Amino acid sequence: MKKYLYLILFFIGFSDAFASHIVGGEVFYTYLGPGTAPNTSRYNITFRIFTECGQACGGGTSVACPPVSPIISIFDNVSPYNRVIDLRLAKIAEPSINLTTYPPCITDEPTVCYKVNTYQAQVELTNTVTGYRMAYQNCCRQATLNVQSDAASINGVPGAAYEAILPGTFTLAVGNNSSAIMDLKDTALVCHGNPFTLPFSATDADGDSLSYRFEAAYDGGKFDRNLEDTAA
Repeated sequence: MKKYLYLILFFIGFSDAFASHIVGGEVFYTYLGPGTAPNTSRYNITFRIFTECGQACGGGTSVACPPVSPIISIFDNVSPYNRVIDLRLAKIAEPSINLTTYPPCITDEPTVCYKVNTYQAQVELTNTVTGYRMAYQNCCRQATLNVQSDAASINGVPGAAYEAILPGTFTLAVGNNSSAIMDLKDTALVCHGNPFTLPFSATDADGDSLSYRFEAAYDGGKFDRNLEDTAA
């Protein structure tokens, strides 16, 4: 089975607000086995969101804090995309990745460090023909020079949505599926007019072939603060 990994790249310009917002995230799932009820399966859902190390957030800073216990909403993967469950995840780790290799075009090397806020929860889902779509949405990316400030969110600045698709029996035919997991790599700095590479390798427990393509970012949406538990 071929899988597509949808990549959203954020090219961050150097300014006083360098990397002072949520800079990326991903949702993925792992098949755990049959559920307790007939025709069901159990999955471990993982969410990772990347933020700058040591960055002050919340409380008048206009910088989004990492969520304390984020909610992943799971929908039917067919119109009208009915909501099946809101799954609250618990934080399990927050390791950091640091830039260790600088391109020759950088003469005054800045400290670049991102915290990988990682959350998990288990869920039991009915096996369906069309499968499921799971997503997390955050309203509050900070407005900086590299993003437009016209999103319909609580504070009027762009948000972000991260999603994964769990295929149904029509696609899988037989068996079950775990999503590919992006390998955590060193972060990167990009200089204007200079060549660069960004590693996007991934590991797939099922041994499926992986392919990549660029996708436009989703438009921002409204966010119900009552559904989210975030740090102050």
